[in-house]
Order: sequence, then C-alpha cells, then structure tokens
Amino acid sequence: MRITFWGDTSELVQTGKSYLISHVSTRMFNGELTLNTTMSTKISQIEDVEDPKEDLTFIEEKEEIISISQIKITQNYKCCNTSCNKTIPEIDFQNSFIRCQACQMKQSIKKMKRATTAFLNVTLENSTTTKFVIFEEALHKFLDLEKNAQLLENPDQLEDHLLEIEQFKVSHQSHSDVLSKINRIPVSNQSE
Repeated sequence: MRITFWGDTSELVQTGKSYLISHVSTRMFNGELTLNTTMSTKISQIEDVEDPKEDLTFIEEKEEIISISQIKITQNYKCCNTSCNKTIPEIDFQNSFIRCQACQMKQSIKKMKRATTAFLNVTLENSTTTKFVIFEEALHKFLDLEKNAQLLENPDQLEDHLLEIEQFKVSHQSHSDVLSKINRIPVSNQSE
C-alpha cells in the first residue's frame, strides 16, 4: 500500500527501515486505497521486518452488478493548504478569494480542490440491497468514458443521469463499501 508523507513527516523515515505509523488517513487515488499522514500522525521506528510481503494479507477486488435505487451526491471544497485540507463550508463563487476559517490562509477559489461523493442505495444482482460510496476520481473516470465529464459540475443532473442507467458493473475491495470502478452495462448485455 502506498503512503504519502506530508510536511516534516518525510524527514522521520528512511528507505529500508521499518516503522509503526499511526493516525493516518485513507483516500482512493487512481482506484487504489492509499495512506496519507496527518497533523496527528505518529511514527516510531521498529525492528526491521525481513520480508514484509510474507505478513501482508491481500484484499481481493470484488465485482458486482448493481442497479441504483437512490442516490445523494455531495460536493464540497477543500482548503489548498495541504497541512489543513479542511472543508470550506460556504463559498461565494462571485469572489476570487476566500479565507479558510481553520488555518486562516487566504486562497484562490479556482485552486481549491473539489470533493464530490456519491452515496448509493443499490440492489445487487441477487436482489439484496446494500449501500456504496463513490468518490470523485472513480466518478470522473466513469463520466470520461461516457463523454459526460461536465456532469461533475452539476450534482443534480449527475444524480438524474446515474438513476436513468439500468445496470452497472462495479468493483470494490472485499469488506469495503467504496467503489473503485463503475461502468455502464449496455442495454443489450443486461440480464432480463
């Protein structure tokens, strides 16, 4: 698993050494679950692990056929300051700049990172119901394939678009409700 060290944390580790790292956050990046250090991350050097691959438990990717019955899409914007990265609740897009209330840094609205999240209530192929989450990166890949990337700018239209599609083939790690991939199943391939 990949880890990104932010701020001074990169100076606390050396290649080839083993560490116990706690208080990290997880993110989906390029369809892969990654770790990121935070302001609370603690790093302690431990006895070297001979072959770390022997101790790893691999999580298998699971594919499902789903139909979306309900959807809620949220969008928020994050502070550009990587050591803050807090959500900025209200943005007046008529202005060019905004001050983050958490870190007090003023920044360009155009440079802020948008975070789009879709919360899905779905029916699986075996008629059971469950919930999934899709983050912006997976949504963006799906919409690029659909040639509809502009829908990320309008959550209401994106919700309508996804509800109009009868079935999807999705991928997620077993024991996770976060979808890493979503693809439309063409109408001619859908089971009746």
